Amino acid sequence: MELFTAKYRWDNPIRSLGVRRNDLVTADGHIQIDLFDNSKANAETLAVTIDNLHKRFGHNIIQRCAMLLDQELSGFNPKDDHVMHPVSYFK
Repeated sequence: MELFTAKYRWDNPIRSLGVRRNDLVTADGHIQIDLFDNSKANAETLAVTIDNLHKRFGHNIIQRCAMLLDQELSGFNPKDDHVMHPVSYFK
């Protein structure tokens, strides 16, 4: 607050004031996991979480935004509504 009051020119009223911090760790060395981390462990955890959500709430609980635009292509559950065969089945 001292920095703000010292540097702000009081010509205009204040609507909002934000404070941000980054690159901080605790004394124990804990770190924040990156949302966009592409590690294998993170991908596996995400896959398990998505599978659990599908089991609890149904197939359509998680979708890509583009799928919401065309319900004819996305309005079904591929695991329950269709039989899937490996490529060798057709040979």
